[in-house]
Amino acid sequence: MKEFKKLPIGMLLTFGLLTGTTVYAQADVGVATSDFAVKDKAGNVVMQYKMNQKVSIQKETETAYTITVNDNNYQVEKNNILKTIKQEEQSLRVNADGASLKNTPSLFGNTIENLNKGETVYRIKGMDAQGKWIKVRTTQGVEGWVYNPSFDENYNETPVSTKGYMLGSAEEGYGILDGNEIEIDGFENATYKVKTQGKYIFIPKDFVSFTPPLNQMIHPQPVQTPPQNLTHNDALANRILNEAYKHLGKPYVWGATGPDTFDCSGLVQYVFAKEGVIVPRTTSEQFALGIPIDTNHLQAGDLLFFQTYEPGASHVGIYIKDNKFINAVGERVTISDLQAPYFATRYLGAKRMF
Repeated sequence: MKEFKKLPIGMLLTFGLLTGTTVYAQADVGVATSDFAVKDKAGNVVMQYKMNQKVSIQKETETAYTITVNDNNYQVEKNNILKTIKQEEQSLRVNADGASLKNTPSLFGNTIENLNKGETVYRIKGMDAQGKWIKVRTTQGVEGWVYNPSFDENYNETPVSTKGYMLGSAEEGYGILDGNEIEIDGFENATYKVKTQGKYIFIPKDFVSFTPPLNQMIHPQPVQTPPQNLTHNDALANRILNEAYKHLGKPYVWGATGPDTFDCSGLVQYVFAKEGVIVPRTTSEQFALGIPIDTNHLQAGDLLFFQTYEPGASHVGIYIKDNKFINAVGERVTISDLQAPYFATRYLGAKRMF
């Protein structure tokens, strides 16, 4: 049985800020696909989930879901939960007298117009909340900031399908063969609910993978062998890695650039800059630079790039040796293995920056 510990306090607070655009009154819904325990920092079990139990999902990353237990946030690996329902906000209804649109997220901001109790407005997507203030648009198209507790929220439940892959040939009679892509609509009694040929079948969980088979893996882009006159600065590489090691265990936070929290490209930019090597901020920008390096010629300090949540380079790590690399992923800065299935099937290539 897997166990999951509470996020470090820095991660917990940051998640609270990052999820300000989503009101927790209506979380997405999933189902536990295995037994797992949620523990606090002291090792005490705060929640025991059983297979088939419903789970409220507050946030997700490429590899994990964030769930809330007793008003605290915890991360759980995605292979332990199948998301089945997405809550999509439809509108906000003003539930208090005296609510007004402000030009800034502050009680001291200028009033654009007053809102009537019962009036419908719409949250502006892509705008982060500022504390308890959110930016909305009225039915007349007027935009402004409103104090969030002034609203009731209307949601629409949308069923979610998850892509998976067949392992073996458990259901050959339905035309699902080893390696075939499947759409998973539910989970019941250790089986995944899959629709095929107009009907639902139930496939044992041991016959389903969420990692593409090897024959469907992402192939690295063509690379060139380093020129013979290209020297590798071993001393600089060691200094960069030593700086990166100082941050092992620090929380992963989307968009963070250090020094207390990092995302993947933020970690690269920070530790390289500490040693005088300037690289761009984002993974895609970093991937556009440097000298392509064949996997057989990797050396310490080379950057490894992966395609994860979107097409193109969307994750990066710093190569150490023996297929190991340091990266900010999941919950924290950690050391990963290039040959692990998750990374091997998403590997795009490597670049040398110095």
